Amino acid sequence: MLYTLSVLKEALRRYSVVPVVTRSLKEDDCLGGNTVPADTMVVALLQGIHNQWKDPAQFQPERFMPGGEYDQFDEAVRQYMFVPFIQGPRNCLGQHLAMLEARVVLSLLQQRFSFKLMSKLPDPGQRHPTVIPVASMDGLPVLVE
Repeated sequence: MLYTLSVLKEALRRYSVVPVVTRSLKEDDCLGGNTVPADTMVVALLQGIHNQWKDPAQFQPERFMPGGEYDQFDEAVRQYMFVPFIQGPRNCLGQHLAMLEARVVLSLLQQRFSFKLMSKLPDPGQRHPTVIPVASMDGLPVLVE
């Protein structure tokens, strides 16, 4: 189940469901050495955060295995390097249940079926530039046996 969890996390890192998050500052704050006044709308591009990894376009579940790239981030920023459910006081309340359900379903599907990618494209699964939530450019045909 550990590798299954790593695959799910890598899929969420690579294909963020929520592309951006907006927040309004309650009080003045300092951002990058600049003062940002209260009531300013701040936008965080989550996919941009998820692209701060080595070879971000590569699908590498090992990043989330013990001792992987995720564990190598500094303790102060680690929790903010993977934010598919946002981070902080307004994060997704159902994130743990969602990840548990996804692991169980993915494990059962993997045990009972085999999957074969049927795309003839050179880069199957290439992200559509404007569709939200994230979707592939030309679909992703898969044979399930």
